[in-house]
Parts: sequence; C-alpha cells; structure tokens
Amino acid sequence: GSTTVSAQTTVSGKIEKKSSAGKKTPFEGAKIDCYRMDVKESCGSTVTDAAGKFSLSVPEKSKVVFAVSGPGIKALAVSNIRMDDSNAFEVEDGDGAVPSEDNVRYVALIAYKEDGKLTTEQKKELEDLEALTTQTQAKNEKIKENNERRAKLVTEGNDAFNQGNFDLAITKFDEGYRLSPELIGSAPNFLNNKAQSLKQRAVVKYNDAAKSKDAARIKQEQVNLVKDFTDALESVTMAHSIVEKSGAANSPANKEVLKFSEKIVKDALKILSQLNLNLSTNNDEETARGIAIFKDLLKIYPKDPDVLSVLGLALFASNAMQESLNYMAFYMDTAPKDHSRREAISGLVTFLTDDQKLKPQKIN
Repeated sequence: GSTTVSAQTTVSGKIEKKSSAGKKTPFEGAKIDCYRMDVKESCGSTVTDAAGKFSLSVPEKSKVVFAVSGPGIKALAVSNIRMDDSNAFEVEDGDGAVPSEDNVRYVALIAYKEDGKLTTEQKKELEDLEALTTQTQAKNEKIKENNERRAKLVTEGNDAFNQGNFDLAITKFDEGYRLSPELIGSAPNFLNNKAQSLKQRAVVKYNDAAKSKDAARIKQEQVNLVKDFTDALESVTMAHSIVEKSGAANSPANKEVLKFSEKIVKDALKILSQLNLNLSTNNDEETARGIAIFKDLLKIYPKDPDVLSVLGLALFASNAMQESLNYMAFYMDTAPKDHSRREAISGLVTFLTDDQKLKPQKIN
C-alpha cells in the first residue's frame, strides 16, 4: 500500500480584544476552528495562548476560513486568511456562542461571490446554504414570536388570576401550554398554573354556593368542583410527565415545578376529603376519566393514602368491585391509622370480602 501526504504550511497570527475605550489587549483562550473551502472538510482547531497567538498547520495552496469564538466574546467568521504569520483579528464582547460550520462556510461563500471567485461546486453549496439559512431564520423568527407570545400569556394569565377572573386565567394558561406542548421550559409551568386556576375557581364557586345555603346550587357546585379538580389533576400529571421525559427532573427549576405540582395535588385531595366528595358524578364518562387520572397519579405518588382511597371509592361507585377491593386493601395495609377515610374504606373492604366473597389481588 501507499499513502499520499499533502505538503503543509503554517498559518499563524494573533487575536486581540478591543475595549469600549478602544484599547486592544491579547485575548487568551479564543478557539479557532479551521475549515477548508477548496474541499468540504475541517482543517483542525487550536486555542490562543497568553499572548493571544495561535498557529495551525494546513495543506499548502488550500483555501481556508476560520471560526473564532471564546468565553465572553462575539463569534467571528473570517474568510480572508493569509497563508503566513501575519493574520490579526479583533474580537469584541459577546455571548460566547460557537458558530456552526454551515454559518462559517456561508459567510465565506458570500465573500467569494462578491469577489466573483465561486466555483461551480461552491455556487451549488451557496444555494443550499442560502435555502437552509432562510429556513433557519424563519424558524428562529417563529421561536422569537412564540417566546414573546408566551411571556404575554404568562402576564395576562397571572393578572387574571390575581383579579379573581379564573375563567380567563385558565384560557390564557391553556393557550400558553398549547403553543409548545412539549417545551420543558414553559409547558409544565403553564399546566401547573392552569391546574391552580381550575382548583381556585372550583373552591370560590363552591364557597359562594355554600354561603347561599341553596341545596340545589350546592349540589351542582359539588359536581362542578369534582370536574374542575379532575381537570386540574390531569394538568398536573401532564406537567409531571413532560418533566420526567425531559431527563432533567433533578434540575433546580424542574424540582420547583414538581414541588408546585405536588402542592396542587395535596390541596385538591385535602379539599375532596374535607367535603367528603369522590370522583363519581352523574356522568359515567367523567368518572371513568377521573379513575384513569388517579391511576396516573398513583404512579407519581405511590402509596399515597388520599389517591388510593379516592381511587378505591370511585371504582366501587363504578361497580368495579374486584379492582376496587384491590386498591382499598392496599390502602388498609399502607395508610396511616388515623387517615380520614379509613373507617369508610374498612367497611367496604369487609363488605366485599365477607358478603361478596372476593379476595384482594396484588396491584401493580
């Protein structure tokens, strides 16, 4: 076999940072990524030393471009590289972003086009990069638009909530969630805020009904409360699922999201217990949906006595006797002795085992 080795030449120079006062100082730690323009490949990387100097070996007679980046500076794409030691670049304050190879090649090809030096292959590459740039700009514009819309919806939702307009708050938070349903940075927060608004609306309306002492109105608001709480708990399980799928559940921000989710769940279950309400309503479809949500909640909060008891009672009301017994028996084994629903659950377990001759089965 044989190997052809291209002759190499050294390209070197220095990088300086210009201050707002116009003073130039050597910049240490700038990264130089080299790309060839005569063929589509990389030609290495290096970092400037304390004197701001760098040196790279590249194939002789090749055309190269540099991407310059570093902490606290603005990215720089340089196409007029001299194949000697006289290269000198100035950098300025920036976000430290590293430009992609496509971005660097695009800048270089534009410069070549202006000088009338594009080859046929480079013309085609420039067309492709221009199309990609157009797509990226449109995507970035959409992201910016959505970010601005999300920020506006957060403000509008919070204002509505603080003013007691929970219907509007729910609408705003739901709209914010639907802008980017899987976006870890916003979707869980919108879902939690929607859940909090649903819970608060239900409580306020029920309390108003209770003050009126109108039995029919109180009964109706109990049904509405169960529905709003079911919707709220569904939003919480969705928020929790997004955080878990992100793989970043232990980040400080996501820990706060999960903490808020747990508070909403605990508050909702406590109120249901205080009012002696269950998931069973006059609507079998809503009851079935509530049962499915509580099964999801049990995956998040295993052995939680409130989740177990509400789920067991709802299944019993739906005539799912065996499944109801399974959860209620597990509740009896794990719930605190003084839990508010223990007496009711105990009576139903006795009924199902003694009268109905059922035996508890292990739940997953």
